[in-house]
Amino acid sequence: ASATCQANGVFTSVTCTPDPCTPTEVANSDLSALDSISGATGDEITVTCDSGYSGSASATCQANGVFTSVTCTPDPCTPTEVANSDLSALDSISGATGDEITVTCDSGYSGSASATCQA
Repeated sequence: ASATCQANGVFTSVTCTPDPCTPTEVANSDLSALDSISGATGDEITVTCDSGYSGSASATCQANGVFTSVTCTPDPCTPTEVANSDLSALDSISGATGDEITVTCDSGYSGSASATCQA
């Protein structure tokens, strides 16, 4: 656009408007729905990770049209074990939020199941 000096000695106004960023989302957060993060250059969107996940931060719309990256990573569970099973060794059951570990009871014992790391 051009600013033109008018007869009254005042330039016509020119406005620079922020460009939109490509919409995005962050898995395991309050903004995990498709394209739930949207905005224009300079906008900061607060992303809060779900319970059991870490990494809450702000996604900033950059001049290149892309939001800065925010990643919610699963929190680790405290390692454990199940006596009289294939995972009876100390701390042999380990993982992070959402991980599911199959535990098989030893011969002569019942109760085999999956152990899930919960938030």
